[in-house]
Amino acid sequence: MATWEDVSRIATALPKTVAVGQEPKRAWDAGGKSLAWERPLSKKHQKEIAALGEEVHQGGILAIHTPDAITALAYVQMEPDKYFTMPHFSGYPAVLAKLENLTDEDLRELLYEAWLTTGVG
Repeated sequence: MATWEDVSRIATALPKTVAVGQEPKRAWDAGGKSLAWERPLSKKHQKEIAALGEEVHQGGILAIHTPDAITALAYVQMEPDKYFTMPHFSGYPAVLAKLENLTDEDLRELLYEAWLTTGVG
């Protein structure tokens, strides 16, 4: 079960990556480019998700940049217990993760992949 402290520890271990913002708008940037961020669901987005017949996640949600929108959908399709998306993110290169369902290994993979997309390395 991952925590926000785990996200920060793993993200800030990547070169040129810093934590920015505070709860409920924590975020991590690499070289001034967004890597990942805390993504609470607005009431509007909760309704949209529920209207699709999907369960609205009540825990922590981490949004993470992916190389492209297809990769984001692949995460959702491969492990829907960990990842999801919503209409607002349609076509956007990022996936939403249920923080409590992630492992350290998941975070390392996601954050490293996101870090690579920034072009900092």
